[in-house]
Amino acid sequence: MLPTMEETLNQAERSALVKKIIELEKVQLYKDPADLLVQIERWGAWLINGSAWLDFDDPTPDDRELGELLTTALALDLEAVYAICRNVVPFVLDGTKPERWTEPGDYDTDKVRASIKWKKMELGIGAKSYEELRVEQEESRRHARAEARKIRQVPRHNHEREMAKQLREDGSSRLQLARSLSAKLKGQPETASGMLCPACKRPSVWFFIEPEQKTSASCNHSNSCGWWGSLFDLARLS
Repeated sequence: MLPTMEETLNQAERSALVKKIIELEKVQLYKDPADLLVQIERWGAWLINGSAWLDFDDPTPDDRELGELLTTALALDLEAVYAICRNVVPFVLDGTKPERWTEPGDYDTDKVRASIKWKKMELGIGAKSYEELRVEQEESRRHARAEARKIRQVPRHNHEREMAKQLREDGSSRLQLARSLSAKLKGQPETASGMLCPACKRPSVWFFIEPEQKTSASCNHSNSCGWWGSLFDLARLS
């Protein structure tokens, strides 16, 4: 019988695992724990292959170690990691903290595994390599940008609404805003960071260039500031 996650990972490693899963959930706000678990698996692979955690900074050896931790935990005890996800989602969304993060609760294991398998198939995980998925995603982005560049007649009174829509949906408009605010561009998925926060006035605001990741902008200082808003808000207040 394989050792369990709790038998293999020490207390510090288990605490780090929960902390990082909470960080990912705070960024993406998944409602389904299975979605969160699938993304943990993806991030494990990305970190091992040279990405930086959540693309906030340049990759470091710690990022690779985190990738190995995520991958090891999933390989050892998928159900324990799912239990953590199942507890993290309500904790982030409505503040409900469990007595024990790995407390599984009442759920049907077979249904969960089927759900995870379906979500992986939907994302193309396993059927396509990460490189093939990256190329496919970039082609989709090029098509979306070409559509966004088409000339549209907008009534004068709708200009602000149209601008807000563009900044919410169009990657090229979001990139243009990032450059106009002298943001640092890096990572995959690409992020813009280092912009002045409208609330705390520190260079700590970031957002994803491609809107399918997350449409809003946020201040990195979640404890001392916590500002977030639409890119239109950011543009208007900057």
